[in-house]
Amino acid sequence: MTKEKTLKSAAIAAACAALVSSSAFGIMKELQGFRAPHGGAKEAVKGFLWLEAENFSDYGEWRLDTQFTHKMGSAYLVAAGVLKPLKPATTRVDFPKSGVWRAWARTKDWLPEYHPGKFKVSVAGKPGRELGASGKDGWRWEFAGEWELPAGEADVALVDLTGAFARCDALLFTQDAAYVPPDGAAECAAARLRFTGADAERVADSGEYDLVVVGAGPGGLGAAIAAARHGARVALVHDRPVLGGNASSEIGVPTDGAAVSHRNAREGGICEEANLMSMVAPDFSISHAFREIADSLPNLTVWDNQRVFAVGMDGERIASVEARSTLDGSRRRWRGRIFVDCTGDGWVGVFAGARRMYGREAANEYHEKQAPQKRDDLTMSGCLASATAEVYRYGHMYIGYKQRRMGDEPVPYETPEWARILPKGFTRNVKHPEGEWWLEHGGRFDDLEDPERARDELVRIVFAYWGWLKNNWPKKDTIRNNALVEISHMNGRREGYRLVGDYIMTANDCLSGRIFEDRISYGGWPLDTHDPLGIDNPKGNGYWKHHPKVPIYTIPFRSLYSVNVPNLMMAGRNISVTHIALGSTRVESTILTLGQAVGTAAAEMLKDGLMPREYAADPKRIRRLQQLLLKDDQYIPKVVNEDPEDLARTAKVSATSTVSKKNSPNPKDKVHPPAPERVIDGISRDVGIERHCWVSDPAKPLPQALTLEFAKPVTAQEVRITFDSDLNPLHPRGNPLPPTLAKAYAVEVFDGREWTTVAAEKRNKLRLMVHKFSARKIEAVRIRIDETWGNPAARIFEVRVY
Repeated sequence: MTKEKTLKSAAIAAACAALVSSSAFGIMKELQGFRAPHGGAKEAVKGFLWLEAENFSDYGEWRLDTQFTHKMGSAYLVAAGVLKPLKPATTRVDFPKSGVWRAWARTKDWLPEYHPGKFKVSVAGKPGRELGASGKDGWRWEFAGEWELPAGEADVALVDLTGAFARCDALLFTQDAAYVPPDGAAECAAARLRFTGADAERVADSGEYDLVVVGAGPGGLGAAIAAARHGARVALVHDRPVLGGNASSEIGVPTDGAAVSHRNAREGGICEEANLMSMVAPDFSISHAFREIADSLPNLTVWDNQRVFAVGMDGERIASVEARSTLDGSRRRWRGRIFVDCTGDGWVGVFAGARRMYGREAANEYHEKQAPQKRDDLTMSGCLASATAEVYRYGHMYIGYKQRRMGDEPVPYETPEWARILPKGFTRNVKHPEGEWWLEHGGRFDDLEDPERARDELVRIVFAYWGWLKNNWPKKDTIRNNALVEISHMNGRREGYRLVGDYIMTANDCLSGRIFEDRISYGGWPLDTHDPLGIDNPKGNGYWKHHPKVPIYTIPFRSLYSVNVPNLMMAGRNISVTHIALGSTRVESTILTLGQAVGTAAAEMLKDGLMPREYAADPKRIRRLQQLLLKDDQYIPKVVNEDPEDLARTAKVSATSTVSKKNSPNPKDKVHPPAPERVIDGISRDVGIERHCWVSDPAKPLPQALTLEFAKPVTAQEVRITFDSDLNPLHPRGNPLPPTLAKAYAVEVFDGREWTTVAAEKRNKLRLMVHKFSARKIEAVRIRIDETWGNPAARIFEVRVY
């Protein structure tokens, strides 16, 4: 581990040292210590004490919310309850002088018509005035009360009164009876600097990197990991405490993709690697798997809790990005040669002046019959979302809330008056009373400009929907004894800006199954665009118009870099696609493969001093990129292994046994029956009903072996094996790994005199395994499978030798 990485890890550990118990919905082990560093009130100006709420020593049952720092200036504490007051957040403040101290609280009446979230500040056990009920929009300072105090320490608490999302950003104590803190965003930011003594000009230089990736969702992780593995020095900068974005331990969206509609179509490469690792990770958490992979790469540095808010330009190119810590407000800058926007919303592109798209294009713009007749600015709503162990284990996500059977007696629920009013005649086909993906707001406001309002609208919807379930749902008796026990405060966003590339992919490309020359991945999720009315459609089914399935289609490299910012690439829901095409390309597994393609390409172009458009213009380079992606187990339709360095392509392949037609698990398959030679046919997965693997005879006991013999001795130093992890929808996590996957195996080489074991695994958990050894002359390679995770047959899709 580098010195830089060691120092950074120590800093993170120090910030998270004071662990707090939390009943917050869906928080996995990685999040148990998520908090800002504990710090006391600051007296940078004599007679004034500034105390950030996030610096309280004990959050109680309040939660740290850092989602909106780029809009309201800071992290804050939120009392995300279920209509019952939460345990207070507490700390101690050292008052330097005796006398009367007045307190101001920066808070928000988040629904001024009703004032749902109320709280009080308590000092030395004495509560002050009721807060959160100003009747005014936006974040404001409210007078919290005054207390006669002796000099010295006193207990300070945030006392929740309603369990309805009260929030507090900071407290300002003063003995100046005439002082009133400013409400304006700029003025408040200046006051924060003044009263905390922060240096407004100080920006820490975090170094120069080959590649700077902003955003650690699936796209950013794919890009950062792939680029680092291909030799680039990478900074991964993101604004959350865990890795994975919407797929993380915070949000919990399953890593779904083309396999939802297509046989043998689950995405491979880094995506499959992380999925398999998550099956045996603590809490089945894919965030844990991603962190394990990232930590294994010495040239990848992950910067957590850093919100990028600006870029530095050198002419048309990005020279640097600048971020604020979401935990302490400090600023950092990262310099780089190439930048990848994986923010989801496209913020790096926005700051750099990249051409962009927003909302829904009209049908005649791209000849998409699924599009609306007129262009509008509506986007797909996000959902309140959070993960639990059950989410990871069973593969569906809870939306917004958690409910639980409380006993044998009915539990009444009265919908609060401030909840969202459901439309007359509202009804739904409810499959999961624990929450549905269509609990969405109607996109009648700009939720990029006011993301906190978007989250708060979703809060109102959840409380209203639970009331409908409890009191109006035809099957309400099934949950008569259940109560709402927790609610998420996290918005799993679906759509923001899309950055324009050299090619804008359309719904027609998806529906026609288009095969692009510069294809680097594929998709297969339906055209899943959501009802713009959201929950306001009385009898909606969640979809816009309809939900057409698509064939397997490909995604071009030209849609993954900016048309006008030369060194900007993108991977995620912000790629160059129309709104309707986004309905298919936006899902997690597809996004991760786009990231892997971008990261691999970036590492290649950096070696030759090229920018993305220059790289894309060379068909030979694109073909090399395709071959590198195949080598790393990223499937690309209609591209086969043509790697001239792969010695296995010309080997003679044999096996100790092979499944017969009679014993085949799929006896109706007529195309490419399983056979030893399939492991060098250039395709490392079954495609539809086409078989491209070797399967041993299940009637014969393990071990079974596959041998590759070379016509003449070759010099080799690496063997790559692609096993069968059953690329259909994911098995429930928490169960053993896919039964078809090899568990225990050995790799042996023959030098003309004897066989030597160069690798052996006892608990393999991955589909692609790469074994390197000292270079030597060999005449054959043998792979012996001693045990699988349950299937009686040994299975291998591909063997490569280098």
